[in-house]
Amino acid sequence: MKTEYNIIGKILLLLMLINFQANSQVENCAKCDKKIYTEKEIQSLSLLELKILRYEIYARHNAKFEDVRLSEHFLKYDWYKPMIATNQVKLNNTELRNIQTFKKREQEKEKAQKIIIQELKKLKKVVVNNDTDAVKSVFIPNKIYFTPEEDIKIITNSLKDILQKINLNDVNWFNESAFFQVLTDNGYMVNETSLKIDKTIIELNFNDMKHSKLLEGKAFNYGSSYISEKEYAIHLIFELKKNKLVLVNVWVAG
Repeated sequence: MKTEYNIIGKILLLLMLINFQANSQVENCAKCDKKIYTEKEIQSLSLLELKILRYEIYARHNAKFEDVRLSEHFLKYDWYKPMIATNQVKLNNTELRNIQTFKKREQEKEKAQKIIIQELKKLKKVVVNNDTDAVKSVFIPNKIYFTPEEDIKIITNSLKDILQKINLNDVNWFNESAFFQVLTDNGYMVNETSLKIDKTIIELNFNDMKHSKLLEGKAFNYGSSYISEKEYAIHLIFELKKNKLVLVNVWVAG
C-alpha cells in the first residue's frame, strides 16, 4: 500500500510539473537563441512585454537602438553593451522564429485595440441616431439591466450623453490600456465623463463628483440650491467578444 501511495505521489508530482511547464510564461530572452517559444507560452504576456522581448533578442547581440527610452531600458542590465547597428545584427533561425511569433501576437493585440475604437464609433453613431435596434444588438440576449421597459431608454440616453463628449479620434494607449476623460463644471456641479479600456474590457462612465468650484465653502449656505442627493453616476461595462462589443454590466447610483 505504501509503495502504491509513493507511485501515485510521483505521478501527481510529474503531472503538476508538466502542467507548470506548459503554462509557464517567458520572462526574458536569455534562451531565445536556443529555444523556440510557442504561442501558448506567450499567450498571457502584455503588448509591452512582447515588444520588449522582441527587442531583447537584438539587445543580447549588443545592438544600438535609436529610441533613447528603449536603450535606457536595456542599459539597466550588465550584459547589454550597445556597439553595433540593429540592421547589422546576425540572428539564427531560432531567434528569427521567436521574433516572428512575438510579432504575430503583438499584431493581434494591436488589431483588437483598433477594433475596439471602431466598434465604439459605430455605437456612438447608432445612439446619436436613436437606432434602438442597433443599440439592443450589444445587449446580452435575455439579460435585464434595469427593467424591460427602461433598459433601452436609460442605456441609449446614457451612451449618447457619454459618447458625445468623448473624442474617439483622440484616445491614446499605453500598453493595453487607454483613457479619455472630460471634467465639466457648470457652476452647480462637477461631473466626469470618461472612457477606460483595459485589454478587452471597456468602461463608459458618467459621474457627478462634487459641487462646483463656484460654490466652494458655500455650497450649503443660504442662496445655494446645491443638493448632494442629486448626484448621479452610471457605469456601463462592455467586453470585446468575437470582435463585437457586448454590454456585460450596468450599475447606477443616485
